Amino acid sequence: MARLCMCAAICLALALAPLTFAAWPNDPAQNLVICNCLGQQIAPKLATTSSGGCYIGWYDNDSGNFDVYLQRLNEHGVPQWQENGVCVDGNPQLAQITDWDLAVDHSDHCVVAVNDARGGGGNLNVYGYRIGPGCSFDWGGGGLAMSDNDDREPDPRLAVTTGGNVVFVWEQETATGSVVNLRKVNPDGGNCWFPYTLTLSSDHGISAPRVVACEDDGVIVQYLKAQSSDPQGERYIYVQKFNSQAVSLWPNGGVAVCTAGGIESGAEPEIIADGRGGIYCYWHDARIPDSYHAYVQHIDSSGTPLWTENGVRLSLTETQLQMKPALVAFPGTGEVMAFYETTDANHTPHGLAGQLISAAGDRPWGYHGVTFVPMGELSPCNILAFPLNDGAIVVYREFAPGSTTGTVIKAFRVDHDGTMVWPNSPTDVCAVPSEKSCMSGSMNGLGQVIVAWTDMRVDASGDLYLQNINPDGTLGDYTPEAADDRMASRSDEFALKTNYPNPFNAVTRIAFALPRSVPVELVVYNLIGQEVARLVDGPMAAGEHELLFDGAGLASGTYVYRLTTNDFTAQRTMILTK
Repeated sequence: MARLCMCAAICLALALAPLTFAAWPNDPAQNLVICNCLGQQIAPKLATTSSGGCYIGWYDNDSGNFDVYLQRLNEHGVPQWQENGVCVDGNPQLAQITDWDLAVDHSDHCVVAVNDARGGGGNLNVYGYRIGPGCSFDWGGGGLAMSDNDDREPDPRLAVTTGGNVVFVWEQETATGSVVNLRKVNPDGGNCWFPYTLTLSSDHGISAPRVVACEDDGVIVQYLKAQSSDPQGERYIYVQKFNSQAVSLWPNGGVAVCTAGGIESGAEPEIIADGRGGIYCYWHDARIPDSYHAYVQHIDSSGTPLWTENGVRLSLTETQLQMKPALVAFPGTGEVMAFYETTDANHTPHGLAGQLISAAGDRPWGYHGVTFVPMGELSPCNILAFPLNDGAIVVYREFAPGSTTGTVIKAFRVDHDGTMVWPNSPTDVCAVPSEKSCMSGSMNGLGQVIVAWTDMRVDASGDLYLQNINPDGTLGDYTPEAADDRMASRSDEFALKTNYPNPFNAVTRIAFALPRSVPVELVVYNLIGQEVARLVDGPMAAGEHELLFDGAGLASGTYVYRLTTNDFTAQRTMILTK
């Protein structure tokens, strides 16, 4: 029988005694155990808070049912709620669970999109929860019912809008084909649209929705549109943009991203916002039979595809296949970096490679990209990527030498030229060779990456582990004001330094260096790429510069500040707390 969720008052009481003995380990052979109950802890989701901490959620079947659990950590990696987490949704699940989603809103509350079978009849309905930092259940102990029908509704997703509202998106498998539903609620749980739910459909069904926020409290949704009634038939990628009142802004039926076909079940495309009201779509497909290649497409704010029809192929190496891309974008430049698995026609050895795509859709790292891990027995997989300044931190699992099941976790940082930055790259994140699965992660405003995964090193059913990775490649606690990049720069270098203090309330200092007099732009963006402040826009003299940024009129959260000249571009993140 499923474990019952605690009511909000009981959860609050349990949260008053947080664990104090755990913190971010600096040893890759240790890592941080978040839950080691009996049974499986799987499918972790993670989102960072404005203070540098995070919420981590997972499915837990210690009770015999797959319950949804949640834990909050502070910036030092110390759990703030009861040991092994708090049950959010203990309602009945089906034998096979589906994917789910988790995000942090502008008030540092955790918002969750899940499904369960509490309605009976063997069907899944969608529910939303909003959990406060003190473990309050803002939308009630049972959450908000997003749907109530007799259909299966897998893989719900959500996006927090610029206005602090939440849009839930999910697929509904009806008797006449799948449709996609959208519903928008405010932080109090009130409905923002009437009718409450917007439904998208097509002749043969649409599926696999993804959603990101865009300007003016709107969202952009990506989905797959079936081309026939055959369940194994071709599916094409489409996108649609909606304003704050659920009015579609792009052509009726959506904008075609890729009509080349070859998108198999389980290989659903993903999207990220471009910071200018558009999106980047990325995926792999087998449009060439038995030959997987990875692609990316840029759709601008008007719904116009900017790059090669059906996407830019990331690598043109004919003897190599590319799969499962991870993408990072850089607000204001139009550039993206992609990292992907490589393999041969037999799918036996695997490697890891990357590509930079310019604003024009070119390949600055060459037609074949850059190889970071050659194809071989290590077989990298489960690639995650996070933007840092004008480069990226990449995290992945790889098989331990001689093992067919045991994996370790590694990471590296690359600059804009595709060169690894850290000494001894790739560096160890988890050095324990054990069976692992379901790695996910997020980056906070300090430039730290936090990753979570299921690990069988102790319990064969799988426990939940976390680890942070600092911008300099180390593990453990990190003090940004002590970082090397706050030291004086050489007079012949461009440099953008870490702001101080960070986090800040409500004023911080931003320093940069110019080797010569040049026109300069220094702009602050929110996380969906909207410009919130323009600090410099004009010529500046050579030398060291420092100025104040006052965020008193902005909401708490993570912001990006970007320095641009004719010859240099760099960006960093900062956290505003109030």
